[in-house]
Amino acid sequence: MPEDHDEFYYKISLVLCDNIHRHSAEECYSRQCKTNSFCKKYGKCRIFEKTLEQLKYVERDLTKDSFLKACPGSGKTEVVGLKSAYEFKKWQKKTTGIAVLTYTNKATDVITERVIQFAGTSRITHPHFIGTIDGWMHKFILNPFAHLVTGYNGKDEDRSIQIIDKSSDANFLKNPNFSTKYSFAQTGRVHANKFYFLNIECMELIFSSGDFNIDPIRNVKSLDNEMKKELFRIKREFWRAGYLTHEDVDIICYKILHEHPEICKLISNRFNIIIIDECQDLSSHKIDIFNLLKKQGSIFHLVGDIHQSIFSYNNADFEKIVQFSNEGNFTKISLTRNFRSVQSIVNMCSKLVENNEKIVGYENIPEKNHCLIFSYQKDAMHEIPKKFTEFLLENGHDTEKSAILIRNKFNKNSLVGRTNQKITYTKQMPTALYLWSLNNFEFKKESMDYLGRFLSDLIFLKEKLNGRNYYCPTSIPSYQWRLFLADQAESLVDLTQNWNVWRKIFNDTFPKKFKLTMNG
Repeated sequence: MPEDHDEFYYKISLVLCDNIHRHSAEECYSRQCKTNSFCKKYGKCRIFEKTLEQLKYVERDLTKDSFLKACPGSGKTEVVGLKSAYEFKKWQKKTTGIAVLTYTNKATDVITERVIQFAGTSRITHPHFIGTIDGWMHKFILNPFAHLVTGYNGKDEDRSIQIIDKSSDANFLKNPNFSTKYSFAQTGRVHANKFYFLNIECMELIFSSGDFNIDPIRNVKSLDNEMKKELFRIKREFWRAGYLTHEDVDIICYKILHEHPEICKLISNRFNIIIIDECQDLSSHKIDIFNLLKKQGSIFHLVGDIHQSIFSYNNADFEKIVQFSNEGNFTKISLTRNFRSVQSIVNMCSKLVENNEKIVGYENIPEKNHCLIFSYQKDAMHEIPKKFTEFLLENGHDTEKSAILIRNKFNKNSLVGRTNQKITYTKQMPTALYLWSLNNFEFKKESMDYLGRFLSDLIFLKEKLNGRNYYCPTSIPSYQWRLFLADQAESLVDLTQNWNVWRKIFNDTFPKKFKLTMNG
């Protein structure tokens, strides 16, 4: 494959612009812009302006698995749209197509718009699919085949599944078939939509009703076998009646593909190529689903950046994503140009997320301070947004292109090169609880870091720990670990007591199975 920018331009423009005579970008634009060209309103050739990295990705072999690591501001959505249009326009098959999947309707609209601009409206329809991951799963896996797993017979030959929100308290949920016979942990009866399974095997579960007064109490309570059977019973009855929560969907889709390999093969044949945008936000269950399809022959193109994950609360599992790509021998590709920020800001962000890859930003504008630190007293935090805006206006900075990156001393120290203060082992727990009591999101994250380190050092000495996820032991699901830490901090955060009283509360309330004792 040629490594010359112009050669990549010619190969791609031949497909998208019918540039059979190898016109230069200027010539091709002048010929095309008089018609309804996708370059017309941009004033220049949109293919030639792409970097060599971007063009190489667009032109690379679609039949080989890849992982495009796209840094912030790298124009990856534009590239995914261009890649999709390029492949759609070359596509010859009529019964199998490409699925381009993302997380939000907004991202779907952007990619669809790009494909229409580059390839025309006829290219976005059958046999291809552009949409959200959930939308794709509902259309091609869940609604056609869920009855095979749930036993739902439907009504008037309609077997469509109804999605019930976890916070719903609709009257029909009080049906004895959908709720436990008895109260659990003195919090009332549990309804089938108020919990979900942590793993595909349905052996572990999380109570998730959206009620933060009830969920933590339920989640730290040990489940005996009878209660587990009862919860599994009401969940199965819930499914059998044609109801699922959002979290249940992944479990059912996995079961469909796992228990019916012929369906898995059918889906794999239907969408032999699957492009996943924002792959860093894939949950563990979704990766399991895609792994089944890969084993049946589907080829995957992952696009994203693990440093930009925003759905950790939704069980996003970037380590499992990396494992998925490594075990599948995915070709690793990088987009390392950030078109959004100057170099000093790029360097700061890379340091903040511990990204060692060289990312290239805009050249710094002379005589401009791009990275600033505002110091403030705790009771003056509310003044920072106003002072920051005033500073931007006084110094001629664009307020729409400026942002406050961090707000706590721990991260600030790491950015300016200072060694963060080391907290001795005996002070980690008190420090964690003090930070938790400040009722600030960033301080709570720092609190959970200290608390996770303390408990892991005490209990899980022989296990590998995930330092990026509050020192979560590998044997415990990360979501369950975060819930556990938050619950412990919440239950022990009363700082009105002296140390001796607080230590007794700690020993009395902390789970006895760990046999922990805080001494002197």
